[in-house]
Amino acid sequence: MSESSSAGSAHTVPISSIGIRRRPRLSFAVIGNPNSGKSTLFNRLTGLRQSTGNYPGVTVEKHAGTVELASGAVELIDLPGIFSLGGASSDERIAVDVLLGRIAGTPAPAGLLVVVDATHLYQGLYLLQQLLELQSPIVVALTMSDVATANGLAIDVEALQTRLGGIQVVPVTATTGQGLDALKEALDTLASAPVPRVPESWPALSESAQSLADESGQLSRMDVIQGLLHPGGPAAVELVTQVGEDRLQDTTRELFGTAPPQAEEARRRYRWAREVVHDVQSQAPLLSQFGARVVTWASRPWPATVLFFITLVLVFQAVFSWATPLMDLIDGAAGSAGLWVDRALGG
Repeated sequence: MSESSSAGSAHTVPISSIGIRRRPRLSFAVIGNPNSGKSTLFNRLTGLRQSTGNYPGVTVEKHAGTVELASGAVELIDLPGIFSLGGASSDERIAVDVLLGRIAGTPAPAGLLVVVDATHLYQGLYLLQQLLELQSPIVVALTMSDVATANGLAIDVEALQTRLGGIQVVPVTATTGQGLDALKEALDTLASAPVPRVPESWPALSESAQSLADESGQLSRMDVIQGLLHPGGPAAVELVTQVGEDRLQDTTRELFGTAPPQAEEARRRYRWAREVVHDVQSQAPLLSQFGARVVTWASRPWPATVLFFITLVLVFQAVFSWATPLMDLIDGAAGSAGLWVDRALGG
């Protein structure tokens, strides 16, 4: 074969068709409450494209994986399940350090995939309110939607998106994969999404933190908030170094008075979460709940199979047994009608 014919038969083979993985262009953090379906969703998105290790200096495992989106591969970092950014556990400290880019070899994520359990919306919104202080692009995956429906809970997704300042909220069922395509589309535009502007549960805290962050020139707003809420902690020590102890004490006194900082934060953030839940979530009547549970139960493989055969038996019984009295009645009526006709014609 000549060189010209060989060249003419050459063609370009797409990388995806020969199984070569593209290098992740960005990294997103996956974060949510424990038992919210976060890890199941992470496994659904990444499949076998995962790696496991440990964060430097601690025994907390690091789970990372790659998800293929329309515009390229993206790395997902599955953070430990936590209820708050303000706790003292190793999981909570690692989550905060990853989010702020303090971990060697793990740059700060370009966006957040926040997993919120639809059956425990109240708890998920508390953590989400804290994450908003990071001023990072956010997508919310609303998991356990099927369980919420079975329990008679209805969530107005559009109203929730409005209350969250336009943050995309995608209902998903991680166990079945329902909603994953829509979630991937949302993730594909996450890095370019605008920073959410949500009505803050505590405007004074956010404003004071931003002011101190601007004064320091080195700390982020989340760094400052951590320092204000945890006196004596590493973030507070760094904050004193940057702005001075007198400035920090004046701000703390204005924000908290004599109340414990973390208790005051919990009170204000939970009040905001309660207001949002009241606006977007409704409880179906008891009869509707029962009907939804029956439908959910009957949709499972084994119950559906059993109900199918029961239906066949009932149809067979109706045709060959229960129909006999009706058939006898019809035969009797037809016979009587025939006798009447015969008499009428004979007379």
